[in-house]
Amino acid sequence: MCRGAAAANVGVRVEARTGKLSPTEHFLAETLIRRPSLMSRNGVAYIAVRRWRRSIKAYQIDALQALKSAPSADFVDLIADELIHTISGVLGSPAFRVVVPVPCSRSAPTTCLPRLVATTLAARAGAKLVHALSIEPASGRSHPKANLRRPRMQLAQPTDQPTLIIDDVATSGAHLEEATRLLRTPTTPVLAIAWIGGQASD
Repeated sequence: MCRGAAAANVGVRVEARTGKLSPTEHFLAETLIRRPSLMSRNGVAYIAVRRWRRSIKAYQIDALQALKSAPSADFVDLIADELIHTISGVLGSPAFRVVVPVPCSRSAPTTCLPRLVATTLAARAGAKLVHALSIEPASGRSHPKANLRRPRMQLAQPTDQPTLIIDDVATSGAHLEEATRLLRTPTTPVLAIAWIGGQASD
């Protein structure tokens, strides 16, 4: 678990910002469990910042689905803040030069949450935003279970510097594993992070 100072900093920033959020955004900010964790899938490690709360997970998923049609700038800022503070708490400083969002197959680019968060985070960290991954569009609404069956990603543009991959939800970690394997090379270190990890707890 990656707790301590990083988790404390995240908590301060969230409490200071929730007054600007919509009721649905405020619900997620207050109820998703803050539990920065180092997770792994098939030997590929990634960081998850929050967890679903088991007793109300279905409502949290519905809330996130509703927000994905038009996430506010304040909500995007909140997620970017939490990610960058967690990374700084783990590594001591943002140790990346390139930020790559996991592409959305069921959201338009203008409302794709990982893309919006990556754009904000890259600007805040002085890193380069690169849309290095692509994916074929899929029908239906975005949902953790539906996303498990989405098309495979393709490498659209390799990166040659330390790279941060960003996703909003890592249900099983499969997409962060896939993205990491596409981008990581012997000379290109890659760190993957998701705002919400798939495991639920209370």
